[in-house]
Amino acid sequence: MNDSSYPTVIAGLTAAWRRRRETSEAAMLWVKAFHIIFVVTWFAGLFYLPRLFVYHAMSDDKVSQERFKIMERKLFYGIMTPSAVLAALFVRGCGWEWATGFSAGWLNVKLVLVVILLAYMSAGKMGRGLSARS
Repeated sequence: MNDSSYPTVIAGLTAAWRRRRETSEAAMLWVKAFHIIFVVTWFAGLFYLPRLFVYHAMSDDKVSQERFKIMERKLFYGIMTPSAVLAALFVRGCGWEWATGFSAGWLNVKLVLVVILLAYMSAGKMGRGLSARS
């Protein structure tokens, strides 16, 4: 290569790096969007499951009790658990780089709150005896 081709090569590499960065930024926005969608879905289940427990406790006939058991099980295993798992997977996809701009304290508080919510979710499962076979 002669000396005049170096600026062309550098310009080509710079453009390639810029395209790669823009592509990864767009992908990161999709990952964040899916994380938010699954967190919202998980929270909707967290708020609705206790209401189903109340309806179940207030029901008198056997048919209603069986119906609420099915609804509770489907909500827990079909919506809440997959949403919690997918929210966790998508936050792993975001990486921890985005936390470096802030103090690490907020991330620790957020992780503690997530652990508390997971404990609340599993306590609701154990308290009502939700099993995949019941």
